[in-house]
Amino acid sequence: YIIDDSGMTGKGLSAVHDNNSNAFTMWHTNANPGASAWVQIDLGQSYALDEMWVWNMNQQNNIGRGLKNVKIEYSADGVQWQTLEPEEGMSFTDSPEGYPFQLAQGTGENGMAATNLNDGNNTPIRFDGAEARYVRITAHPEAGVGSWGDVYFGLSEVRFTQKLELRDIVEVASIAVS
Repeated sequence: YIIDDSGMTGKGLSAVHDNNSNAFTMWHTNANPGASAWVQIDLGQSYALDEMWVWNMNQQNNIGRGLKNVKIEYSADGVQWQTLEPEEGMSFTDSPEGYPFQLAQGTGENGMAATNLNDGNNTPIRFDGAEARYVRITAHPEAGVGSWGDVYFGLSEVRFTQKLELRDIVEVASIAVS
């Protein structure tokens, strides 16, 4: 569910997510998943990633199921993995060691915008051009640390942007204006 637009309204990064009370448009684990609270995304080919946008679990009356403290890894081949680090100067008040990212909690309201990071600005996760085909998000295994309090752990949607670089400057011979 987290990559198929399920529960989304709108296109691109300005899209919003529903708050389906049955969580039919969201992904979540079984109760008390421990080390199994992870999701791996296959982008189909390797990209120079720019950002990952996250819509955390937004189930009406169950926003405590959203992922909280997570580590993010990426790989071009699914064998050799790199751990993504937060931008310099970015830290979270109660992130346990080994789980350097903290996702913002869902709102539980219909039409929720991307929640992204819990930094007060809802900043997306930045990859800065890292080459990746696979991205793995792993929550801390303890309820209330890896989730926002519930024994289930989940997400609504994730989307990625690609790092594009200006390669060639096209010189303009002339310009006409009215």
